[in-house]
Amino acid sequence: MPFSQPLLEHAPAESDLPQTVARLDFAMQAGGVGIWEWDVQTQSVAWNDSLRALYGRPPEATDASCGKWADALHPEDCTWVHQAINDAISHNRPFSTEFRILWPDGSTHHLRARASVQRDANDQPIKVSASTGTSPKVAGMKPRGSMNAGGSTA
Repeated sequence: MPFSQPLLEHAPAESDLPQTVARLDFAMQAGGVGIWEWDVQTQSVAWNDSLRALYGRPPEATDASCGKWADALHPEDCTWVHQAINDAISHNRPFSTEFRILWPDGSTHHLRARASVQRDANDQPIKVSASTGTSPKVAGMKPRGSMNAGGSTA
């Protein structure tokens, strides 16, 4: 039996796609993770509802853009975050960093983002896809597996 045959037999049917998307949305909301995609050539940006929530935006907000994202960056983080993204694009590196944003109500929030750059056949950047979530450093939270004062893992 060919290796791919069992995989094909268990591949989700197209009719399962809405349920799969609903499960993914639930998992992202439960985990406090949002996703975004930036088309480098057209400068268009797509955010999901979970990401809008992380940025203090209502789910019906349709004004996602590079400018809106940049406007949300904390002024002290703006320059180096832009440089980190430009470095990821220019040097074909993964992007992984933590930064602060300002919500529309003026409150400061800490986020962690990880992104990858997709390139065309000529090695030109075409898209940046990323996941963003809250930083575990916020509110005294420790990353899973970190050591607590007693020496045991959290």
